[in-house]
Amino acid sequence: MAVHIGLGARQLPQTLRQLRQRHPKLQVSLHEEPDPTDMERLARQGSLNAVLVHRIPAGRSFDVHVLGEESYIAVLPEGHPLLASGATLRLEDLAEQGWVRFRSASLLDQYIARLLDGAALHPHTVARASQVSTAVRLVAQGLGVTVIPSSARSRRLRNTGPPS
Repeated sequence: MAVHIGLGARQLPQTLRQLRQRHPKLQVSLHEEPDPTDMERLARQGSLNAVLVHRIPAGRSFDVHVLGEESYIAVLPEGHPLLASGATLRLEDLAEQGWVRFRSASLLDQYIARLLDGAALHPHTVARASQVSTAVRLVAQGLGVTVIPSSARSRRLRNTGPPS
């Protein structure tokens, strides 16, 4: 099973529990956060029986079962001046900030790029990470801001809000 970033935190455990209830001997090998090239290779090898993705890749003929929609949140370092007012953050509020982004091939970075392009914003990228947890740690150290799937939010992460 291939699982895209963010989806493994919320949708996957519940889905696997339901599958195991129906098929108690089920064994699952997870390929978390594969890039599209890895996912294509695994599919050609016959290693994938299920794919948990944000959207179906073009040219694929999968049986589709919608599990829900994902929301996204902005992550800022603790004590950041934009958090002082408690007001809802707008994407434009983050335009002058340095951004911690994700590897260019990732769907999460593609989502962020579309989000920024749609708002005609071109903030400076200060770092790139391949894991959400790494990006959040970089933000916590004051390197910049980022946007992550809300399901990837740690219970300890307090300073977040939805970008609008």
